Amino acid sequence: MGRQASMKNLLVQLDDLPDEILMYIFKKLYNGEVLYSLMDVNQRLDRIVRDTIFLRDLCLLEYCPVDESTFSLPDPIIDRFCSTILPKIGHKIKTLFLSRTSIERVLHTTNYPNLNHLGLCDIEYKVAQSLFSDESPLAHVFKNQISSLFINLSFKDPFSREGLTSIIFMEIFKRCANLRCLKINPSLFDLGTLNNSIAYRTTICSTLLELHVTLTHMPDCLYILDGHFDQLRILHVTFDRTCFELLDTEHRLKLLPNLRIFSLCCEAKIFGYNESIMLLVRRMLNLEELDLNFTLAHCTKFIDGDTLKKDIITYRPRLYKFTFNIWSRIYYNGIHFPSNEGGLAKIQKKSTLPKVL
Repeated sequence: MGRQASMKNLLVQLDDLPDEILMYIFKKLYNGEVLYSLMDVNQRLDRIVRDTIFLRDLCLLEYCPVDESTFSLPDPIIDRFCSTILPKIGHKIKTLFLSRTSIERVLHTTNYPNLNHLGLCDIEYKVAQSLFSDESPLAHVFKNQISSLFINLSFKDPFSREGLTSIIFMEIFKRCANLRCLKINPSLFDLGTLNNSIAYRTTICSTLLELHVTLTHMPDCLYILDGHFDQLRILHVTFDRTCFELLDTEHRLKLLPNLRIFSLCCEAKIFGYNESIMLLVRRMLNLEELDLNFTLAHCTKFIDGDTLKKDIITYRPRLYKFTFNIWSRIYYNGIHFPSNEGGLAKIQKKSTLPKVL
């Protein structure tokens, strides 16, 4: 009885606020939780939470601020969404984020004629394989609607993840004919498998404009940039292992005029500053934004802001944002030198050139 009275008092207080204030408050909250709590409560609140702007991006995940992880909403909440909420609002949803336990239930609950952006978190390989197969009832959605896809794969056997990830990578480009943006992890390739060798040479997409990937070796990045995605404008690459490979003559000469934004982060170490990183960046003639974050091993000189200005900025007339965090490992009495005092610096130039994506 007391809980019902408290809920009633809360609704009275909400009803005292103007629509604009209520919408402002609701937008600061997770709209999935707002819909679950307030949809069908009364006519006024129902009208506000059904606003097209409020419904177009729906995240059915919970966020943990401690480790920045996400996980599925409880089953009773997902059950109500599938039974009563999604059938009423599915036609308004443009962006949808789901987790492993809710993916199949939610996607099969109703039609989403305006769905363009899809996020699949902590998805198992078998589920991903079934979603991107010809037999999937959602095949037409992936083929005709999805332009932006985020997919985070989980594997019971960590040793099989790289080969399986590359298979999913190929399937995505076979099924998603209008894909413009792809964010996929964990590691995409491993040169030691036949499947990955096929992936390198057969995966081609002329529609992709933005790609976020975690890679294993420098040649993986080179294959991506060597004509497989000839319209690519934005590339974010994370290497999860030490990079030893240097660029060969062919890769030194091929230019990348379409790339506008490039980010490279290596969680281990990179060898060969001039022979790999600089030669790669210098191929990107029209860069507007650049972010470099890595540790250089066995350096012969300290890489600082002046060095980067001479090596990069001088050659990039369109560059207006350059962020770097580079550690130079020079083995002189065991001292490691950061590229700047705070470990992070920004060189920014105001640009009058419009971004082209």
